This record gives sequence, C-alpha cells and structure tokens, in this order.
Amino acid sequence: MELNRTGMHLGHILVRGADGIIGATVALVEKRYAMVVMPFLAVILSLFFAFPSYDVANKPEMAHSWDAVLLQSHNVLNAVEYDPASHAANIAFRFTPTLLGGLSGIHTLTGFLVFQGVALIVLFVLVGRLFQRLVTDNVVACLLTLATAFVFIGNVLCSDYRGFFDVFAFLFLVAGMLAGPSILTFLFLLLAYFTDERALIASSLVYLFFVFANPRDLTDLKFKHLFFLNKRLVAVLVSWVVYFGIRSYLSHVFGFRTNATGLTDYLALTQGRQINLAPFAVWTGLEGFWILVIVALFVLAYARKYSFAFLFILGMGVIIFVAVCVFDMTRSMAYLLPAIFASLVVLQKTQTERTLRYIALGVLLVCLYPTYYAGGTSDISVFYPMPMQVFRMMR
Repeated sequence: MELNRTGMHLGHILVRGADGIIGATVALVEKRYAMVVMPFLAVILSLFFAFPSYDVANKPEMAHSWDAVLLQSHNVLNAVEYDPASHAANIAFRFTPTLLGGLSGIHTLTGFLVFQGVALIVLFVLVGRLFQRLVTDNVVACLLTLATAFVFIGNVLCSDYRGFFDVFAFLFLVAGMLAGPSILTFLFLLLAYFTDERALIASSLVYLFFVFANPRDLTDLKFKHLFFLNKRLVAVLVSWVVYFGIRSYLSHVFGFRTNATGLTDYLALTQGRQINLAPFAVWTGLEGFWILVIVALFVLAYARKYSFAFLFILGMGVIIFVAVCVFDMTRSMAYLLPAIFASLVVLQKTQTERTLRYIALGVLLVCLYPTYYAGGTSDISVFYPMPMQVFRMMR
C-alpha cells in the first residue's frame, strides 16, 4: 500500500519517530537519580565506542613527549631545551596538568593516563551539569550530554594518550562557565590557559557566553552589554592580563620559551596543502553540535542582533584559522567547545521546549557516527570502539 493512501507521509514518519524517542527520554529522565547517572553513562558510551590505543603510549615514538611530561611533573619551573620540531618543545607553558599531577604524587606514565581518565569523568559531570543549568528541560540536557559522548570532545582520550592534556583544558573551560563565584571563573580559566594556549583563544567565546546569558530576553541584548562589565566578564578580562603577566615573568626569570614551529612557519612548510582537509576538520571539531551553532546564528540574525552574530562568527573564525594552521586540526577545532553553550543560551531564550527537544535529538543522531580525526595535509583516522581495540591489542 502506498504511503500517500494511508496518510503516512515521510514527514509524519519522522515526526512520530522523533516523538517516540523523546517520549522514551522523558520516561528515562523522570526516574530517580537519572540525571545524576547520565554523565557516567556518557563516559561508558564514550569509552566503548572510542577507546584509546593505550598500548601505543609507551612505544618509542611517544617516549619523547611523555619523558618531557614526566620530567616537568618533578619540577615545573625547570626550563628544558627540546627539539624545536617536537611536541615537547611546546609544553613549557602548559604545566597545569603536570603541576597538579606532581602535587598528587603522579610521576609515571600509567599514573598520568589514569589521571586523564579521572579528568574525563569530571568533564562529563560538569558538561551535564552545565547543560542542566542552561535549559529548564532535562530531556534536552540528557540528549546533549549523551551526544557529547560521540564527538571528539568526549573522545579526547583517544588523542591525549600521546602526551596531550586537552581533557584538562576542556574541563577547566567548562568549569569556568559553570562556576558561581567570579574568582573561580578566573582561576579555572587561568588553569585552562596554562594547559593549552588554544584555551586562551577559546575564552573569547566564554566572554560571549556570559554576555548572551546576562539579559533575560534576547530582545534586551544590546551592543553596550559587551562593555557592561559584571563580575564574570571582569574575571575573563583579568584572566587574560594575569596570564600574559605570568607568562612574561616565567620567560624572564626562569627562561621559559616555546621553541616549536610557529603557525606561519608550518604554513610555509606545508605550502597551505592542509587547506584541502580544512572543511572536514571544521566539521570534526563539533560534529552534530554545529546544528546548535548554525541555528543560534540564524536566530541572532533574525532578531537583528547582527553585531553579536558577527562577533560570534569572528570568535569561532579565529579558532578555526589557528586550527587550520597547525597539524592537529581536529583537536584544535574542538576548542570551539564554548560555542556549544553560548549557542544553547541563545536558543533557550528564543525557542519552545518542543523545538529545543527536536534540535537536541537531531544533534544526538548526527553525532552517532564514528569519530574521525583530521590532521596534516591528508591524514584522516577513525577512533575504534573498545571491542576492536581489545582484539587488536590481543593479537
């Protein structure tokens, strides 16, 4: 029988399917402690569908990066010269994880890998809590928390086992947006900057996040709000000043410096050939969460908040430009993370609960495909699920 004769058009089928999933989610979040358990379920899903290649972490090609990390954990003020082309040459000012690890008595590779795992759990808890704070509907918060388990931000350990600590940078950025007292916002952002400099660039989106969150309604958002410095906006601005002050002090007193190849040098080295991978790399940074961002931009434009739409695009554009200029494009694109929450603030102020649920479900469904990683001029890799990784390691 033809669908038209039964009145069951494709659109009706999709809506009924979406309503069925949303209905099941409503029943789920109404259970006691469901929203408490949800971040931990997201952690399990993340590790099951994208498990790190831990067997590679102690191989010679990773030794140089990890040796530098372990040495720094004993004394973060010890400036060491490394091969300018190596990742180790970048870590002089990225001492937050090694400082925290050293203070916790962690000085081994295994210890830091476990430390990263703990940080991932905390990251998901904070992400889930921030989603719940920004929206009044636990269904939306649940769907978006689960979606995080299927994008690079939630699968970051598949990159961090190489001696990176992006999981800590993401954690502190989210903590800065979630923190109540402005002094905590300042401290968390500062910790993020000294985990990776990309977090400093991403903090411009944190600033916009606080600007968007300030007025009760989007129609009340005025350009002058960019300069009405409440405590949180001041915390962001002060964190920038203090970061550069500390960085200058460490450079002059302790001889800290970054020897690694700069952005322009890398562009000259590759002659811009990595540009061909840029569109895919941009997508891998947020994947399905781009739906939130794009809809939020349309909402800002429709509300004639053109200056804010422009600043939002500009903030993301700087991160995208920097990401395209370096080898690890996907992990750099993932520092667009604050844009997710800034977009959600805009949508929460303008959209109905039903619309937000459909958008959140769309984000989750788009995020379900395997996580891909783009880097260099033509390198694309996929993060493998735990069963495949275990089978590979047992061979």
